[in-house]
Amino acid sequence: MTNYRYWLLIASSGWSFVSAVPCQMTHLVPSITLDSARSCVMQAAFLTQGTVSNIPTVLCWGGNIRPEGFLSFIMMLALIIVAVAIVVAVVLVVVASIIGIVVVVVRVPSIIKLSFVITGSMHRTTLYYLIHQHLGYLDGFL
Repeated sequence: MTNYRYWLLIASSGWSFVSAVPCQMTHLVPSITLDSARSCVMQAAFLTQGTVSNIPTVLCWGGNIRPEGFLSFIMMLALIIVAVAIVVAVVLVVVASIIGIVVVVVRVPSIIKLSFVITGSMHRTTLYYLIHQHLGYLDGFL
Protein backbone atom coordinates (compact mmCIF):
# COMPACT_ATOMS: atom_id res chain seq x y z
CA MET A 1 0.00 0.00 0.00
CA THR A 2 1.36 3.41 -0.95
CA ASN A 3 0.70 6.44 1.24
CA TYR A 4 0.15 9.80 -0.43
CA ARG A 5 0.27 13.38 0.79
CA TYR A 6 -1.62 15.98 -1.23
CA TRP A 7 -1.27 19.74 -1.49
CA LEU A 8 -4.13 21.54 -3.23
CA LEU A 9 -3.58 25.18 -4.10
CA ILE A 10 -6.47 27.16 -5.56
CA ALA A 11 -5.49 30.67 -6.51
CA SER A 12 -7.92 33.55 -6.67
CA SER A 13 -7.63 33.62 -10.46
CA GLY A 14 -9.22 30.17 -10.70
CA TRP A 15 -6.08 28.13 -11.47
CA SER A 16 -5.64 24.97 -9.42
CA PHE A 17 -2.51 23.02 -8.67
CA VAL A 18 -2.17 19.56 -7.13
CA SER A 19 1.04 17.99 -5.94
CA ALA A 20 1.52 14.50 -4.54
CA VAL A 21 4.46 13.17 -2.58
CA PRO A 22 4.33 9.37 -2.57
CA CYS A 23 6.27 7.19 -0.19
CA GLN A 24 7.25 4.81 -3.01
CA MET A 25 7.88 5.23 -6.73
CA THR A 26 4.33 6.24 -7.64
CA HIS A 27 3.05 8.98 -9.94
CA LEU A 28 -0.18 10.96 -9.63
CA VAL A 29 -1.88 12.23 -12.78
CA PRO A 30 -4.66 14.60 -11.62
CA SER A 31 -7.56 16.16 -13.45
CA ILE A 32 -9.35 18.85 -11.45
CA THR A 33 -12.76 20.41 -11.99
CA LEU A 34 -14.39 22.96 -9.74
CA ASP A 35 -17.76 21.62 -8.65
CA SER A 36 -19.08 24.65 -6.77
CA ALA A 37 -17.76 27.53 -4.70
CA ARG A 38 -16.95 25.19 -1.80
CA SER A 39 -15.79 21.91 -3.28
CA CYS A 40 -13.37 20.60 -5.84
CA VAL A 41 -13.64 17.19 -7.53
CA MET A 42 -10.31 15.60 -8.33
CA GLN A 43 -10.13 12.63 -10.67
CA ALA A 44 -6.71 11.06 -10.21
CA ALA A 45 -4.94 8.14 -11.81
CA PHE A 46 -2.37 6.43 -9.62
CA LEU A 47 0.38 4.63 -11.52
CA THR A 48 2.07 2.10 -9.24
CA GLN A 49 4.31 -0.70 -10.52
CA GLY A 50 2.55 -0.94 -13.86
CA THR A 51 -1.01 -0.87 -12.49
CA VAL A 52 -3.37 2.06 -12.95
CA SER A 53 -6.14 2.83 -10.51
CA ASN A 54 -8.62 5.63 -11.11
CA ILE A 55 -9.81 7.01 -7.76
CA PRO A 56 -12.23 9.95 -7.64
CA THR A 57 -11.61 12.20 -4.68
CA VAL A 58 -13.71 15.10 -3.45
CA LEU A 59 -11.81 17.81 -1.65
CA CYS A 60 -13.71 20.45 0.31
CA TRP A 61 -12.45 23.56 2.00
CA GLY A 62 -14.15 25.45 4.74
CA GLY A 63 -14.51 29.03 3.63
CA ASN A 64 -16.14 31.05 0.91
CA ILE A 65 -14.56 34.04 -0.77
CA ARG A 66 -15.99 36.94 1.21
CA PRO A 67 -14.99 40.54 1.88
CA GLU A 68 -13.91 39.51 5.40
CA GLY A 69 -10.98 37.69 3.82
CA PHE A 70 -9.63 40.98 2.54
CA LEU A 71 -9.88 42.69 5.94
CA SER A 72 -6.19 42.35 6.77
CA PHE A 73 -5.21 43.74 3.35
CA ILE A 74 -7.55 46.72 3.76
CA MET A 75 -6.27 47.37 7.29
CA MET A 76 -2.65 47.26 6.10
CA LEU A 77 -3.43 49.64 3.23
CA ALA A 78 -5.19 52.04 5.62
CA LEU A 79 -2.21 51.88 7.99
CA ILE A 80 0.20 52.75 5.17
CA ILE A 81 -1.98 55.68 4.05
CA VAL A 82 -2.19 57.03 7.62
CA ALA A 83 1.58 56.67 8.10
CA VAL A 84 2.29 58.56 4.87
CA ALA A 85 -0.17 61.30 5.88
CA ILE A 86 1.53 61.67 9.28
CA VAL A 87 4.99 61.91 7.70
CA VAL A 88 3.78 64.55 5.21
CA ALA A 89 2.14 66.55 8.00
CA VAL A 90 5.32 66.47 10.13
CA VAL A 91 7.47 67.57 7.17
CA LEU A 92 5.08 70.44 6.40
CA VAL A 93 5.11 71.59 10.04
CA VAL A 94 8.92 71.50 10.18
CA VAL A 95 9.27 73.45 6.92
CA ALA A 96 6.67 76.00 8.02
CA SER A 97 8.41 76.50 11.36
CA ILE A 98 11.80 76.99 9.67
CA ILE A 99 10.33 79.57 7.31
CA GLY A 100 8.58 81.27 10.24
CA ILE A 101 11.81 81.51 12.22
CA VAL A 102 13.63 82.98 9.22
CA VAL A 103 10.86 85.57 8.70
CA VAL A 104 10.89 86.68 12.34
CA VAL A 105 14.64 86.69 12.96
CA VAL A 106 16.36 87.60 9.70
CA ARG A 107 13.89 89.48 7.46
CA VAL A 108 12.02 88.74 4.25
CA PRO A 109 14.84 88.72 1.58
CA SER A 110 16.48 85.74 3.28
CA ILE A 111 13.36 83.66 2.58
CA ILE A 112 14.10 83.88 -1.12
CA LYS A 113 17.65 82.61 -0.52
CA LEU A 114 16.34 79.83 1.74
CA SER A 115 13.80 78.74 -0.88
CA PHE A 116 16.58 78.47 -3.48
CA VAL A 117 18.70 76.40 -1.09
CA ILE A 118 15.82 74.04 -0.27
CA THR A 119 14.83 73.69 -3.94
CA GLY A 120 18.43 73.06 -5.01
CA SER A 121 19.05 70.38 -2.40
CA MET A 122 15.75 68.67 -3.22
CA HIS A 123 16.63 68.74 -6.92
CA ARG A 124 20.08 67.26 -6.23
CA THR A 125 18.69 64.53 -3.95
CA THR A 126 15.92 63.64 -6.39
CA LEU A 127 18.36 63.30 -9.28
CA TYR A 128 20.64 61.14 -7.14
CA TYR A 129 17.93 58.70 -6.11
CA LEU A 130 16.10 58.57 -9.44
CA ILE A 131 18.95 58.54 -11.93
CA HIS A 132 22.37 57.81 -10.49
CA GLN A 133 21.44 55.08 -8.07
CA HIS A 134 19.58 53.07 -10.74
CA LEU A 135 22.50 53.41 -13.17
CA GLY A 136 24.95 52.07 -10.62
CA TYR A 137 26.78 55.27 -9.68
CA LEU A 138 27.05 54.70 -5.96
CA ASP A 139 29.74 57.17 -4.94
CA GLY A 140 28.90 60.11 -7.21
CA PHE A 141 26.63 62.66 -5.62
CA LEU A 142 25.82 65.66 -7.78
